Amino acid sequence: MLASTGTAVTIQPASQTKMANLPKRPPVELAFRDLMYTVSEGRSKGPKTILKSVSGLIRPRELTAIMGPSGAGKSSLLNILTGYKTTGMSGSITVNGAERNLSHFRKQSCYIMQDNQLHANLTVLEAMRLAASLKLSKDHPDKPGIIRDILETLSLLEHENTMTSNLSGGQKKRLSIALELINNPPVMFFDEPTSGLDSSSCYQCIKLLKDLSRGGRTIVCTIHQPSARLFEMFDQLYTLAEGQCIYQGNTSQLVPWLSSRGLECPSYHNPASYIIEVSCGEYGENNVSALVTAIGNGQHDIREGKPWPEVKDNNQVAALQNGEKNGGQNSNFAKTTTNYLPKDSNLTANLQVVVQKDEETNGAPNVTASLLEPSMDSKEAGKRYATSEWHQFWIILQRALLFSRRDWTLMYLRLFAHILVGFLIGALYYDIGNEGSKVLSNLGFLFFNMLFLMYTSMTVTILSFPLEMPVLLKENFNRWYSLRSYYLAITISDIPFQVKIFL
Repeated sequence: MLASTGTAVTIQPASQTKMANLPKRPPVELAFRDLMYTVSEGRSKGPKTILKSVSGLIRPRELTAIMGPSGAGKSSLLNILTGYKTTGMSGSITVNGAERNLSHFRKQSCYIMQDNQLHANLTVLEAMRLAASLKLSKDHPDKPGIIRDILETLSLLEHENTMTSNLSGGQKKRLSIALELINNPPVMFFDEPTSGLDSSSCYQCIKLLKDLSRGGRTIVCTIHQPSARLFEMFDQLYTLAEGQCIYQGNTSQLVPWLSSRGLECPSYHNPASYIIEVSCGEYGENNVSALVTAIGNGQHDIREGKPWPEVKDNNQVAALQNGEKNGGQNSNFAKTTTNYLPKDSNLTANLQVVVQKDEETNGAPNVTASLLEPSMDSKEAGKRYATSEWHQFWIILQRALLFSRRDWTLMYLRLFAHILVGFLIGALYYDIGNEGSKVLSNLGFLFFNMLFLMYTSMTVTILSFPLEMPVLLKENFNRWYSLRSYYLAITISDIPFQVKIFL
């Protein structure tokens, strides 16, 4: 598909197969131009530039990998694209050709970070029900059907009654994905999704992401150095070196394109390892600069078929027009074009995505064809959260009370502390209430009681909040609930215990 024209390309989707109950979402094409990101290193060193005017285009129905050596700017680019970082950056980011509205975009996307932020005191099914209650509208007709479809598709149905703390690393990663799939976001970002997984779990994880992209989603993930087997599963590759783009295009075109630039990847070498070595300057710093120039710092997009960025825009437009004259029969046009991002970034706004059977599985059904929808409902798009703050408060309060009941370590610790201190105070101040000479002791007793009750009530927050902070950041960023609802719920959830202790 040629993104630089204003022509709408409409292709009919395949028949729906799995997860057909998910909400309908519009496909999303994400583009960025001249993106710069700087951070401050203190008054002595001044600002440091992490990303240096990079550009790029990320399409739906493609699994895109952002690669590069440590310190190249992979995570910074991902954080900017997700909206996780908004300060210190400049440049333009567009969604389907229009300037990105960050509030709306965060409702359309989800960000799954490197560590699996999950509540250990919930079962898989309870976690899914909680997510459905927060991420879907209160009157949604088929929440149980959506949960069952997702668990079955992600091979978690047999583990629905297992506590999340007892899941393996691969199962936790799939559960993290399942929780965000509840509202079917058209854009999904992953930070090092294979980190900490064995080779088999890595393959299953990337295979799942590829299947999800085949449903029409825009899938973007950072990955450090995948094996050759994993590398071949990615559709698109975006490689950074010292904050600049040295390659953007199909993974299958990486080796021949490098060869055309005088960089021959040995036949026994993993292409992913080779491009990392090139970006580190092991084959000369001049080669890195030459690749940045050749790829236009991300303005060129190497697609299958044609030679490289030398293909001009007018040739691309002519090819598209020829395809339309032939009755739209040129279905391979997207595979035979080398894109060039124009300066006006005039992307098509009414993009529709091909949803076909996965060629690599010999026609096996793709994960879902339920994604496609011309546009999101205007009433839904205008809402910041899927549910009201009162509903969020009630759901989070129920969760907090459930945690208090199941976290026996913390519960017994607090109960034991109250009983022990009660005995100590009783022994220390026994039978002194009626003696006038003990007035100061009585005042000290009252003061100590007040301090003890204050500090013990704060103990829960002091011990549990640092553990919940990563989960809170993820759920709030992905628009599960507001901070106000969360704060009120966890504050009120401790009242029953305090009342019980007083009595």
